[in-house]
Amino acid sequence: MIPSEIAAASSSSASFYDICTYAAGIAGNVFAFGLFVSPMPTFKRIVQSKSTEEFSGLPYIYSLLNCLICMWYGLPCVSYGVILVATVNSVGAAIQLVYVTLFIRHANSARKLRMSALLAGVACVFAAIVFVSLEFFDHTTRQTFVGYLSVASLVSMFASPLSIISLVIRTKSVEFMPFYLSLATFLMSISFLAYGMLLHDFFIYLPNGIGTVLAVIQLLLYAYYSINSREDSNMPLLVSYPLGFFRSFQGSKKLIKSSNSASSLGYGNRKKSQFQGEKKKEDQEKFNVELATKRLAMASCQPPSTTELVTMDVESVLHMKGGLGETSYAQNSSLQKKSMEAIKHIIVDSATDVYASRAPGCFTIADLGCSSGTNAFSLVSKIVESIHEKARQSERLMPEILVFLNDLPTNDFNSVFLNFPEFTRKLKGGIELQEGSAPSVYLAALPGSFYGRLFPSNSLDFIYSCHSLHWLSEVPLGLVDGNGKPINKGKIYISNTSHPAVPLAYLRQFQKDFSLFLKSRSAELRSGGRIVVLILGRRTDDHSDKSATVLWELLDQSLAIMVSQEMVDEEKVDTYNVPFYAPSTKEIEDEVGREGSFEIDFIQAYELNTSTGDPHKDARITSMAIRAIQESMITHHFGEGIADTLFQIYSGLLRQLLFMYFPWKKLLNGIRMLNRGRRLKVKDTEAR
Repeated sequence: MIPSEIAAASSSSASFYDICTYAAGIAGNVFAFGLFVSPMPTFKRIVQSKSTEEFSGLPYIYSLLNCLICMWYGLPCVSYGVILVATVNSVGAAIQLVYVTLFIRHANSARKLRMSALLAGVACVFAAIVFVSLEFFDHTTRQTFVGYLSVASLVSMFASPLSIISLVIRTKSVEFMPFYLSLATFLMSISFLAYGMLLHDFFIYLPNGIGTVLAVIQLLLYAYYSINSREDSNMPLLVSYPLGFFRSFQGSKKLIKSSNSASSLGYGNRKKSQFQGEKKKEDQEKFNVELATKRLAMASCQPPSTTELVTMDVESVLHMKGGLGETSYAQNSSLQKKSMEAIKHIIVDSATDVYASRAPGCFTIADLGCSSGTNAFSLVSKIVESIHEKARQSERLMPEILVFLNDLPTNDFNSVFLNFPEFTRKLKGGIELQEGSAPSVYLAALPGSFYGRLFPSNSLDFIYSCHSLHWLSEVPLGLVDGNGKPINKGKIYISNTSHPAVPLAYLRQFQKDFSLFLKSRSAELRSGGRIVVLILGRRTDDHSDKSATVLWELLDQSLAIMVSQEMVDEEKVDTYNVPFYAPSTKEIEDEVGREGSFEIDFIQAYELNTSTGDPHKDARITSMAIRAIQESMITHHFGEGIADTLFQIYSGLLRQLLFMYFPWKKLLNGIRMLNRGRRLKVKDTEAR
């Protein structure tokens, strides 16, 4: 080959090499830019709300410092031929600076000062790095000095998902490891890995090689656990407060006809032989459940439970967050209010029908599980207005109305009564303007558990209960093995990884409680009285149905993160179980039939959309609602001071979950909530 041919071949080879190098660098710039702009929805939310809410500004401060160090390394005064490192990190630094500025602008005064101090610290650190590298190092040693700093910075950035990887392995779930974020990280790091290797630059290919390996691990975990949990892939992503079953009970002590059936409902006395037969049946069911528990324990090579966990006294601990503060139930019960609004016509119509059938001089109502805040009066006002209109149409005198508000003794009844004067003023004022007279409405609070008698016999005309009967009277027994060790470790409720004895224990407790509830209410209702109940439930017979477990799983994940950061004792998590149960349709039907006081009348299913379309807002509303519900039990078990951190993590995980699906899957046009309704009729118990 002649010299000119050799020169041409060399030039061609160099040109192809340069093309590959620049292609890798440009690809890395593109993928990195995608990562830089990923927090934009967060800051859109911050700007719109003019508040940083519970968001943290530390990640953006750290990213700014990381970009500045890597940008300095890519400049010609430090390294030759790696200008694409400087371009991507200069753009990244500018974007992070915008984020930090927006955060400072909309933060409260304390966070504003803290973030401003951190920003000044970043500026000082970067200025010191620039000064030291220029003043004390020549070009060769300067590259080494700044290179090691950039390696340390990049490795720490790539290692940040390690806690999530650990969480995925422990929980066998990828719900909190966004696929597209992992994919973008992989593409960026492998592009710069190729760029660094083509340039033979140790300080580029080393950290990006580590980043590539970690990203591959994330993608492999995602593929593995996604395949194993594919059956859940079509579930609604978020059920912020899943209302499972609406049930209306119609009671009567005389023969009545079903509105949707030509046949008569059962009536008559409950004979002693019938009671003994039911008792025998109950004992047999108890034996069957105990036997099943023993068999399951033997199948898992564990002895049956003979020791129980030390559980909380639910009656003295469980209550919604009182007061009128930012984290109170009164300020964070909008989801419950929307669900009540959706079915209020059924409750109001049921109460009005009872009044119309009897026209009593005094109409007595009981709200079981009234909680605190304005929701306690929302249905009462509609019932009073409807009864007043019915009395007017029938040319009857308006009855006196007595309303009992019931909840556990620790409920904040004071906040309820603070709203009562305004409630009566608006109610009576509105009716007076229309008719010239107002109803007499009397209010009384009755603390105590509705899993037992609350009222004298035959004293109530109408009972309703919203969002309460899914709470059990106690944490189920049987959640430990024969050695007293928890069998539901790492979980606070039923999950698809729970020991088979766990759902059995919860079911047994629900059967006991619900039966007692029905029996107690049957004695308290007058002839022709009715009960309406709104209760959380699940869509299928599967106890780990996501419609009933997704919010508890989010709390599981949040507690697991705190355990991994040594903020919470793992043993504390293992021994915490919530006194909650979401029944299926069949379980409700079976228990109603077994108890014998009521019969099912009808069922209504509907979906309720509570989404705002903004994942940040949805996450905040949901996390604040769950906090208002759970805080009393969590602080009792784990101690004071855990709630702020726990629900900050909870909200963050929820946002991750929402953002993973909003742009790509479009599954959350709204939060889908399944509700079903039942009406039950009380059999004649005149001679009980």
